[in-house]
Order: sequence, then C-alpha cells, then structure tokens
Amino acid sequence: MSSDLDEDQLLADSSEEGSSDEESVGEGTPGAGSLGGEGGISLGGHQRAGAASFFASAGADEDDDDDDSGEGDAEEDMDVDEEVLQSELDVVNNKLASEPYSYDLYLEKIRILKGLGELDKLRSAREKMNVIYPLSPTLWIEWLQDEQKMLSVATDEEKEYVFTLMERAVKDYTSVEVWLEYINLCLSNMNEENGVVRCRDVFERALGCCGLNVAMGSLIWDTYRDFEAALLATMVTEEQQLEQEKRFIALCKRQLAVPLLGMKNTFNLLKNKIDIDENVESAYKKALDRLKYLESWEAKLVQTSEGSQKSSIYNDYIAQEQKFKSNPARIQCLYERAITDSPLDAQLWLDYIDYLTKDLKIPDLIMDICERAVRNCSWTLTVWLKYLWAVETFIPIDESIEYDDGQRFDKMKTVFEKALTYCGTGDQAGTLWLKYLEFLRRRIDYEKSLDPKKVEILRKTFTAAETHLLQLVQEPNDFISQILQFQARFESNLIKGMTGEIREMWKAIFNRGYGQYYRVWAQYLTLEIKYGADVKRVRAELGRAMLQIQDDPQSVADFWLNFERDYGDLISQSVAEAKISKALENMVYPNPGQNYTNKNYGQKDYRQNNEQGKNKKRKWQQSDEMLNNAVPPKREKPTPIFDTVDGLDNMFKMPAVPKPKFVKSSSNDSAKTEQPPPGPVKHDSSKDNRTVFVSNLHFSADESMIKGFFSEVGTVEEVRLVKDFKLRSKGFGYVVFEKLESHANALKMDRKPLEGRPVFVSKCDPDKNTRQVQFKYSTALEKNKLFVKGLPFSMSQEDLRKLFAEFGALKDCRLVANRTGRSKGIAYLEFENASHAAAAILKTDGSVIDGRTISVSISNPPAKNEGKSIQPSYFSKATATTDPLQRRERNVFVPRSLQVHPKSDAPTADLTTNPPPTAPKSNDDFRKLFMKK
Repeated sequence: MSSDLDEDQLLADSSEEGSSDEESVGEGTPGAGSLGGEGGISLGGHQRAGAASFFASAGADEDDDDDDSGEGDAEEDMDVDEEVLQSELDVVNNKLASEPYSYDLYLEKIRILKGLGELDKLRSAREKMNVIYPLSPTLWIEWLQDEQKMLSVATDEEKEYVFTLMERAVKDYTSVEVWLEYINLCLSNMNEENGVVRCRDVFERALGCCGLNVAMGSLIWDTYRDFEAALLATMVTEEQQLEQEKRFIALCKRQLAVPLLGMKNTFNLLKNKIDIDENVESAYKKALDRLKYLESWEAKLVQTSEGSQKSSIYNDYIAQEQKFKSNPARIQCLYERAITDSPLDAQLWLDYIDYLTKDLKIPDLIMDICERAVRNCSWTLTVWLKYLWAVETFIPIDESIEYDDGQRFDKMKTVFEKALTYCGTGDQAGTLWLKYLEFLRRRIDYEKSLDPKKVEILRKTFTAAETHLLQLVQEPNDFISQILQFQARFESNLIKGMTGEIREMWKAIFNRGYGQYYRVWAQYLTLEIKYGADVKRVRAELGRAMLQIQDDPQSVADFWLNFERDYGDLISQSVAEAKISKALENMVYPNPGQNYTNKNYGQKDYRQNNEQGKNKKRKWQQSDEMLNNAVPPKREKPTPIFDTVDGLDNMFKMPAVPKPKFVKSSSNDSAKTEQPPPGPVKHDSSKDNRTVFVSNLHFSADESMIKGFFSEVGTVEEVRLVKDFKLRSKGFGYVVFEKLESHANALKMDRKPLEGRPVFVSKCDPDKNTRQVQFKYSTALEKNKLFVKGLPFSMSQEDLRKLFAEFGALKDCRLVANRTGRSKGIAYLEFENASHAAAAILKTDGSVIDGRTISVSISNPPAKNEGKSIQPSYFSKATATTDPLQRRERNVFVPRSLQVHPKSDAPTADLTTNPPPTAPKSNDDFRKLFMKK
C-alpha cells in the first residue's frame, strides 16, 4: 500500500465525507445510491426502497391490526376517487382529440393516469407527449422514478427499456438531477456483467456534460469519488489495490482543478488522504481564484427567476467567459444551462449553434443541437433554416461514387418537409422553398456531366413550390416571382443559351404582373446579353422594358445607355436616347392638358433630341433677355406641389363643420358680423397633475362628447378643445378633472375608441424638454404573449378573443388600429401562462381566416434602433432591403431643393463672422457668370 493514501483513514471517513459534501452543496440534493443492489456497498447517499406496488407511498406503513370496517371504508373511498378520476380522464381524452398539441392537457392526463395506477396507459401518454415535446428535467425524473419502482420484478427487456429511457432523458436537456438518476440506476445494477465498466462510462459522460457546472457539478464529482473509494475497499490483491488507488487519486486531482462551489471543503477533506503536490495545489489555487469571480454571476442567476432576465444574465455570463478566453467546454456547459432554464428562447439556440460552428466545429454535436433546437422552437423559421444549413454542411457524401449524395438528400428532404408543417405561412413557406431549391440546384454542377435524375427532381420541385405558394398567397407575390425567375435562370445556365421556350417562360413571368418591376427585367436582359448574342433582340426588349417598368424607369434607361456604350454605335446610341426621352416624357405627361407629377423629377434627363426641347430656350438665353429688359417680368406665384396631384388635396381635408354663429347688427338686420375666435388661454400649472392631454380626436367630437367619454373615470372640471381661427377642432385638447385619482384612471383609457378613432391620452407636460412618450406595453420577450399578424381587417376584438379563448385564459386581447380606428390586421394576446401560448401557436399559426393566412408567434418586439445596426444573417441576402420588389425610397422623386441631405462630417462655415464686403455687380458681371456655366 502506498504511503500517500491511508486506506483505513479513507474508509473510516467515507460517511463523514458524504455528510460534509451535502452540507456544502445544500440539503436535500440527491447523492449516490447503493453500490450493487443486494450486498452492495453503501456510499453514504440515499437508498432506494423497492415498491410493493407501482404507486405505493414511500413512507406508508400498513397496520395489519386494522379492523374490517376500516378497510371497507378505505375501499369505498378508493372506488369514489377512481370514479372521479375516470370521469376526468374521459373529459381530457375528448379535449385531446380536438387539441392534440395541448401541453397542459397532456400534463393533466399524466396526473390522472398516475392517480389511477394505470402503468401501461401512463407510459403510452408520456411517450406520445415526448414525440411532440421535449420533456423538462422534472417530468423526466418523475417518469424515471416511476419506472424504476418496478425493476425488482422486471424482465431483462423491461430493464433495457428503462436504460433506453435514461439515454433519451439526458439528451433532451443537460440536468445534474437527471444524470444522478442515471448513475443510481447503474449503481443498483452494478453486479451484472460489465456493471462497473458501465458505471464508469456513465460517470465520465456525466462529468463531460455537468462536471463544469459551477453550481451543481460537485454532486457528480463527489458521487464518482465515493464510488471509486468504495471499490478500493473491495480490492483483494495488492496489485488491484495499487491500480485502484491511482485511479482514485487521479480523480481527486481532477476535481480540485475545477472551480466548483464547495471546493474548499473538498480540499480540506482530501488533503489528509492524498499527497497534495505543488502542481495540484497550484491548480487548486488557480481554480479557487476563478471561482471568486464566477460566484457573482452564479448569485445573479439564483436571485433571478424571470425567464427573459435570466436569459440576459446568461448572455452576459457567456460573453464574459468568451472574453476571458475560457475553456470551450465551460462555455458549452453555460449554453446548456441557459437553454435548460429558457428552452423557448430561440435566440439562445441560434447563438449556441453559431458558437459551436465557429469554435468547436464538431459536426455531430452541431447536428444534435440543431435537432434539439427545432423541437423546442418549432415555430421559429430561423432555427429551421439553421438546421437545413447544418444538414447540407455536415452530412458527408461519398466522393468515390459519382452523383451519390443520397443520405444528405434524404435528410434534407425530411427536415424541409417537417419545417414546412410548422412554418406554414406564406412568407415562411416561401423562404423554405427557396432554401430547398437552392440546395437542389447546388447538387447540379454545370461544369461536370449532368445527372438527369437530379435535374428532373429540381424541375418538379419548382412546380411543387409554385403550386403550394399559390394556395397560401395571392399574386403578385415576391416569393413566387423569385421562384419563377430562379427556374428561368436555371434553364438558361443549364444549356448556356436562350431558347424560345425559355423566352416564353420570361414572357409568362411578365404577364403575371411582374413586368412592372425593373429587377425582373434586369435579370432577363442580362441573360439575353450573356447567352442571346442578338443585339437587335436586346434593343427591342429594352424598348418593351422602357414602356412596362413602373417602379424604376430611370434604372432601365441607364441600363439601355450602358448597353449602347458597350455594343452600339453613334446612330444606335442617338436613337436610344431619343426613345428614352420620349418614354420619360410620356410618363410625365401622357395626356395633354392633364397635370401629373413627374416621377423622375430630380433625375438625369435624356430628352436632348426631343422636338419640344428644341423650341425651349435655355436658361442662359432667358437670362440675357431678362438682363437687357428695363423692367423685369413679374414672378408668377408657384403652384403648390400637392395641388398638381389629382385628388390629393381632398385626401387630408378635414370634414366640414357648422359655420360659426353670426350676430345681427343693431343698425341693419341684414348685416352680419362673424364672432371672433377665442383668445389664448393662460396656462395654469397648478392643474397639471389633474390634466391629461388628448389627441387623435375625431374632428366632429365636441366638448360634451369628450366629457361623456371621460365621465366613467371621474368628474370633468374643464375641457379645452384646441380650435383654428374658423372655430374648427384641430383634433386635440386638454381635459381637467376635479380629483387627482381621476387623472390616473384617465391615463388607462389610452387608445380607447371615440367616434371610431382611438383617443391618445397622455400626461400634461408643457415643458418640451422633459416631455416623454410613455409606452405602457413591454418591449421585451414575453413567452405568454403572442403577436398575431395577417388578420382580416373586418375581424373585431371580440371575434379575436373567441378564437383564442379555447387555448387558455386570456389576460388581455389588443387589436392594433391606426389613427382612423381601422384595424391594421395585427394583434397581441396575453395568456395566463406560457404553455397556453405555446399551444395556441401550434394550433393557429398558418391557419386561414376569411381567406387570409395568419401568422402567430411569441411576442418579442425588436429595439427601435435595431434596424440601424442589424447585420444580415447567414441566410439573408446582403441587400439594402429584404423585399427585392420594393420601390425605391420616396425622396427619389422629390425636388433637390426639398430633399433632406445627410449631415456631413466636414466642418461648417462660421456663421458668426460676416464675409468681407464686395462691390456691387453690374449687368455685364452677371452675364459673364452665366456665360461661364
């Protein structure tokens, strides 16, 4: 026996060590089980008692001396309870038939079946629930403990089923408690063949998953150490003892090098049992110093119970560990803890996948996390896109077999079809179809010999995608447009040419409503130039494009001119310029005598050869005539821009109100004088705490209507409605209440409709510097609140509440309306708990209501400034806009003098100093200036 380990002392202190560790970590935490079943060695932890019946109470004592009458009463009570439970079970089964994805109904069914003692039905219910949802550690432990109660009379097949359950349990979430259940199961079956080997294997796997868990990792380490210490006492030969002693010492040294809560107690316990050399002590001190820093983060996690706040703490915790360049395994452990505590936070899963892809780069691990992510956040499109990317990236293909990628193709198809069932709205389905089509196209190498089967699969998929999307959306639609263009480009690239059939495909695209967009034409024209090799045809198509494009005629004009620069001559370029000028002129004034807004105002004008242009005098010629005239002509009053647009002057006109009353003159009955408008009211700041500011009022709303509107919250002392000089309401004003408490209640009426328009109610704050816009709704992630879009505009708030009430109790239902009171087609629904919200998503997301497909998701509004700093994701195109057919910015056609230019970093001129005086200029001086231009 080695001198650095006193075996007698070690065995004598085994029970003391167990109690010390439990005190350092916390009471009531699971410890090690018995080692080996009957005749096994106790490790100081809790022992599992065999259950005589499946759901026998652990602490129940039977009294054999009970009289017969007592037993009879108990049996009657049990019969009554069973009848009640059976009745409840029937109700739950009926509900599950119509709501097969209800999380709460499955929990209720499991509770009832457990009360009835129906083991087979209970197991079946749990299996069905686990097919749909990953089970939380609490649910797994409850299931595993129920199954283990029957192991004493179980067959080998039933025992193997329990071990299989353990493997499934540790895959859903990384939980110390679940791993301890697995360890206890192995210890209780250690006497079987290879039992010790299996125990060590499970211990090492548990350490790999939870050994770096600062808060609870010591439970695994201590149990493992007790296990090896107990084995040491069973060694017979000296050789076996030496080998086991080395294994035990190595394990102790490994534990001391890991920063864990309670490591001081562990060090004090082990320093008298093994030799602590310099290296071990140095590693221990380094880990202890690191623990002092980590304890502050662990304290924050313990003090926080709210999910979104805990996710934020985990994100900061992980960021600090990455900044510290911590062990990647420690960062992975933190991510596992984070997703266990916040499994519905999709961004956490995405960050985890990105970290694994960038740092660890282990394909099997990345695939496993992606699969777990889509099980937890099945409604999140970006998670499915990550999974599709991982399948294509990490599933290998056999390069030795030509055209062989069957395993990758089958997996990709399976994942895509599953994603399509969960993300079934128009936009989501369109994105998924495009990603799948891109994958199928990448299977085809244009430079190598083509596989006809792959080409045929891609062509059929193009058709299937178009057919499916037409069932979800109406044309013109961006995703349908992209798919049609993708197909046409593919056919051209496949044969490296343009045929009549391919041109017919483009013609069909233009005729389906996409010919008005420049981007569609640009792709077609580029292919014609690349493969067509017919300059005349390209010129003819450019002429058609110039007449059809509505969103960006200037760009097609530039395209045409660039084409002539590259392939044309002087004559063809002159003809092109003339056609462009005529087309642009017709767009501005299609009918003589009718005024239109010039859509290309402020853009470059190519109307150089236009006949009208020849008759017009240039600016410098007009300037010469004006300078030579003794009396310059009077300036005409410019016509307002908005007056030139038909109907625009009536769009924002306020409704007519009754004319102000007139007072008869005393000298002449027919003479009438208008009442003067009321003068300004002096502000009384003492009433500010009883005053609210109301805006977005209907113009017909008068003082009496406003008083009646606020009468439910208190007595209104005064209503000051702001009016113009014609005594018409401006749509806003001030309401003063008699009592202070009425003011607070009035603020709660914000956005309540009056005369069909939502009234905006806010505090009265005359100081613009301190005035703030108060938003009463949360802008963070709320797992119990849903965001619904795509609703029919005719749907009322009551109809919406009825639609979602079947999934659980609603705390709030808010249908968002614009300033006119018209529904925007979006709404927010707040449930009592997150499980009801999750059930509502699974049932209603992608459903069709009155011909419109609605989208339902967890409410997580982006920050206001997020759009300025957001970077394109891995899957998004790096373009300025997410809509390829979106029009340009509105200020493109605004006159230059009215455009708001971005601020420059160049130093501004000093306006405080006047420029030096200059001599007055004569007419000749002005003429010279104009001649220079």
